[in-house]
Amino acid sequence: MYSSYGGRQTLAEDNALSIQDLLNRGFNRLLFPEPLESDFRTLQQSQAISTLRKNFPWVFGIYFLLGIGIWLLIPTGSLGIWPLIHSLIGTFVLIGGACSYIPQLDRWYQQYATFAACGGLSLSIVGPLYYSDAAMTQITQIGSLYVVIIVYTVLGLRFVSACVAGWLSGVLALTYIAATNVKLDWLVFHETFTAANIVGMMMAYLGEHRNRTVFLQSRLLELEKEKSEELAKAMEKMSREDGLTGLANRRYFDAVYDREWRRAQRYGHCMSVMFIDIDYFKKYNDHYGHQQGDECIKAIATIISAQAQRAGDLAARYGGEEFVVIYPQTNADDLKLIGNRTLTAIRDAQLPNAESKIKDTVTASIGLACCIPSQSLNKEALLKLADENLYRAKENGRDRVVFSALPME
Repeated sequence: MYSSYGGRQTLAEDNALSIQDLLNRGFNRLLFPEPLESDFRTLQQSQAISTLRKNFPWVFGIYFLLGIGIWLLIPTGSLGIWPLIHSLIGTFVLIGGACSYIPQLDRWYQQYATFAACGGLSLSIVGPLYYSDAAMTQITQIGSLYVVIIVYTVLGLRFVSACVAGWLSGVLALTYIAATNVKLDWLVFHETFTAANIVGMMMAYLGEHRNRTVFLQSRLLELEKEKSEELAKAMEKMSREDGLTGLANRRYFDAVYDREWRRAQRYGHCMSVMFIDIDYFKKYNDHYGHQQGDECIKAIATIISAQAQRAGDLAARYGGEEFVVIYPQTNADDLKLIGNRTLTAIRDAQLPNAESKIKDTVTASIGLACCIPSQSLNKEALLKLADENLYRAKENGRDRVVFSALPME
């Protein structure tokens, strides 16, 4: 059965305008209106988790090998508590990486990644304070600088989460230092941790701003693509649909009829056609006006469409007040039942027609025809027979069904 298509082009256009306005206006607070913000966070989180899952084995492996290298290069007496600190930081790395492989925790990625980063950073600040060897202290302090930058740039944390991890780790470390009276070189602390955090914040902000811009641009492209698809569908619909009734137009009917005829010919199935013409419609139009005439045509089209519910059935407006319906794989008995049911439905609609010479309501004449298509049979013969039966119904008093079948060849 032929069905019309309803588009969402206006919604797509509205969304596109909103996104374009957001791109033009800017988003310095790194925040979108809903639901864009939720969509962005979901996408960013998914990408961050995917990246972490893919890279975690390499990151942990490099961290492990780095520890072995330092162990071999630095004299054992100079290591101090470095093995413990390195192991604890590795534990936080392991926790964060392992959580990324648990789908149930995906929604909490920002939280557990921030926790792991904060713990690792705090230890990277406190650890060097316990080393007696100057070279070891310098190595670990420089290493903490890189750890800060990695937290801001590699983990896929949003700007706010990265800042929380970066600065909270410093607060925790300083709290511990104050409570234990460990000596802290403030100049080195600011040269490494504070400076790294400031640089990291700038990088994280610019990175998220870029990601948000790319997200908006990609969403804009999606909406433009959707708009193009909607336009293509609308044009396709216009090319095959009658604008007044929503039924198939003559052009589309001809194409489908040809296809169904060849299919019935190939498999030896019965092919049936029904022609319908509204009785005294010209008088109806003159009496009630063209606008009411259009309403009458639409009402009859709805009734006819209701009698063509199978997937292969096709109801079309053939021209003016005339309609045609294809019924593939429908035999003579079933076709007669459909014809009489259609005639009854039109009668039962009780559409007034003061100009009718048979009743005071709208009626229709119906011509039915069927055949089993063969190689020697012209496809136009079936349409011609159905059309002849329609005019025979009109000549015999209208408001009736006339049926005949093409003989087997």
